[in-house]
Formats: sequence, C-alpha cells, structure tokens
Amino acid sequence: VSRYAAHGRALLAELDLGEAQGLAESIRRYFDHTAEVAATLEAMATAQRTGAPYTEAQLAFINDAVVLQDGCGAPAGVEGWYARLFYDPLAGLDFDPTIADVHTQPTDEAGTEVGRVLHVGTGMPRLGVFTVETCNGPRAYAGLVSSYFEQVTEDFDRLTDERWVETLNAGTPTDPVWMSDLVSR
Repeated sequence: VSRYAAHGRALLAELDLGEAQGLAESIRRYFDHTAEVAATLEAMATAQRTGAPYTEAQLAFINDAVVLQDGCGAPAGVEGWYARLFYDPLAGLDFDPTIADVHTQPTDEAGTEVGRVLHVGTGMPRLGVFTVETCNGPRAYAGLVSSYFEQVTEDFDRLTDERWVETLNAGTPTDPVWMSDLVSR
C-alpha cells in the first residue's frame, strides 16, 4: 500500500492539471492519507509480531476505521481512515463482491471435454472470532472478516462480478466443505 501511495504521488507530480489545482490537491491528500495509513498499520503489525502493546494512538486509530453519519433510511456520509482509503468514501459502503476464476479443468481424467472452471468469490462480511494463546493465557479477538465462497461452472462458463452479485442476491451460497470447522451459521 505504501508503494501504491508513493507511485500515485509520483504520477501526480508528473501531471499537468493546469487550472484543476483543487483536483490535484484532493488527489495529493488521498495519497498522503493512504501512505499514513500504511505506515500506521505497518507499525501495528510490527508491534503485534514482537508482542509489544499497542499505543493509545494506535488503539484510537483502529476504533476510527469507519464512522457512519446517520441519514434518513441510509447513511448520509462516512468518515474514518478506512473510508478515506476510497477516493469517494461513500463508495466504500457499496456492496461490491468480487469473483475470480482460479482454475480451469478442460477435460476429465478420460480426456472428455468438461470445461469446469473453479471460481472463488467474496460476499457479505462475517464476524470472525479468534483465540490466541498469549503469555497471560488465551485471549479472544473479534472483528469483521471477508466471506469466501467457491463455485464451479461447466462448459468454460466464466462468472463476472455482476453475475456473482445476482447469485448472492438469490441467497447465500453454501460454504466450502473445508470451511465447515471455521464457519458457524
């Protein structure tokens, strides 16, 4: 993420935006914020890896990830460091699942064409609860995690994000068998 921010700032410096200086300043603030978030998360990861406690500033940072501003029936706005990782922070509230084809099986073991395509996709976030053994005994942590699904199609049918959203809107797919010990419904 820090390389992305540095690259974005470098590209911005090369652009001639002429009279669009307001736009240039908005883009610069976006990449500056992204670099700051990356640095903070890197410091927190280092602290976690070494067993050092988080600072008060780091805890406040985590608690300021997303703050919704109430509206009439829907959020009127959104604030927080995570929301500002989107150039348009309100876009971060959109349901935007992704699916990708990760393996193609052109034929079965006998050589008959099957065209199976394995896809992996995301859906709604889930609550994750994790326990970690610490020097002071087990400790539980909870937070949002991405959902994960697998879908196999036949005849070389490759799913798009739009078709995947239709599948999700029809109902939550079943979890992969290997996740049965991880997911509770």
